[in-house]
Amino acid sequence: PLHAVRPKTIKNTNKILLSCSGGLTTSYFSYSMQEIFKRQGLDIVVDAVGYMEIDKVIDDYDMVLLAPQVAYLLPQLKNKYGNKIFIIDSLDFATNDFNAIIKKAVN
Repeated sequence: PLHAVRPKTIKNTNKILLSCSGGLTTSYFSYSMQEIFKRQGLDIVVDAVGYMEIDKVIDDYDMVLLAPQVAYLLPQLKNKYGNKIFIIDSLDFATNDFNAIIKKAVN
């Protein structure tokens, strides 16, 4: 079941970027998360890229969620871009728990 995300927790988040090795896995995740937001009436864009593209597009996003396979980039990216970089929990990623990912990302 879809759990409602309280809009006030994401009021400053309009664009979320997901990133993995090549962008393929997170493309599926971005589509699924986008559908959840749409069903909840929230105007939030979710896109995906491979980690090599982050530097090129990061300025267009409020938050970047890294897939577990590129979690090793967290210190480097946090140093570069601050607190807009997060890691998707391994279990949530492995089980496609989109609601948990959204909940953790916006709280």
